[in-house]
Amino acid sequence: MRFFCIFDEILIETYINFVKYFLLLILFVFILNSCSEEPIAVKGDKLALFVTPKQAVVPAGSTFQLQAEYPFDENHPLIWSVTRGPGAVTNQGIYIAPGFLVLSSDTAIVTCFSSTDLTVKDSTIIIITPQSGFDYFPKTLGNYWVYERFTIDSNNNELIASRQEDSLVIKYTPKILGYDAIGLQTYRAGARVNDTSYYSQIGPILYQYRYPINFPLIQFPRRWMKIADFVGGGWSVFDTTLNNASAAGLPFRISGTIQATATRTPNEQVSVNGNQYTSQKVVISTVYNITLNQQLLPIPITFNTTSRESIWFVDKIGIVKSEVTSAKIAIPILGSFGIDGNRRNLLRYNVTEE
Repeated sequence: MRFFCIFDEILIETYINFVKYFLLLILFVFILNSCSEEPIAVKGDKLALFVTPKQAVVPAGSTFQLQAEYPFDENHPLIWSVTRGPGAVTNQGIYIAPGFLVLSSDTAIVTCFSSTDLTVKDSTIIIITPQSGFDYFPKTLGNYWVYERFTIDSNNNELIASRQEDSLVIKYTPKILGYDAIGLQTYRAGARVNDTSYYSQIGPILYQYRYPINFPLIQFPRRWMKIADFVGGGWSVFDTTLNNASAAGLPFRISGTIQATATRTPNEQVSVNGNQYTSQKVVISTVYNITLNQQLLPIPITFNTTSRESIWFVDKIGIVKSEVTSAKIAIPILGSFGIDGNRRNLLRYNVTEE
């Protein structure tokens, strides 16, 4: 009987020691996990991935840095993707909002994936709001701009004797060929001039109802032309091919091509009458490759030339400067002639926003 009592005591003591060692082992593992910089994953388990913030408001044309919490290394990078909506995202998680919104606002979803397991992912919502800019042509009735205007010679020098003051006032809001337009009436020396300019702005794009080219031999009717894109870098303005077209007032037939393209230089500093502006500069270049045919001439006459028009737009002001360079055209047999240019510099203005 004594033997069984002793045996029971040994079993109890062994059990108590086992519990002690087991508790010490659990404490040791807990301490190791607490000191570890990265979580320890059991084989077969998935590590969680978290993207922050869960929602962000980003103006159009801006960028936003997103963050991802996930244990990864250079050999297993994360994958970022815009899974719904506009915009783009870099490999570093920088979301790039579109430069212009058609709607008043838009929404995108950006998702981050594990490159080793695409089922491990997390997403965030991006709310894109309109950019405050693009008001490079304030359209309120009664707005006006006063410019000094010079003729410039073949060397692009201003002819001082040609100086005039032009006042442009928004007087009309017609609809022309489906476009909601604004009409600017021109006044010179206080008298109304029979010259109305029409513009229409749709988002970041400004159109003008104008004659396509300034060339004495060829005449085209007015049409809407894209003269400015405040988010684009370059675009086509006008492109036509002539095939035995009539020349204005001359017994010639004209063949060839006329191509006008435009480029935008953002944030260009420009000085106008002592004032410094940060502008969006647009340059429209028109290239003429022309052949003149006449029955009495033994061979066709071929020539080419380029004209350039530059316009400086300033946010919430409008056009502060414009310039059409002069051009010289040399035509075999007929000789050479020049086309004068002009330059306009803003003197004063009165603008209210819509």
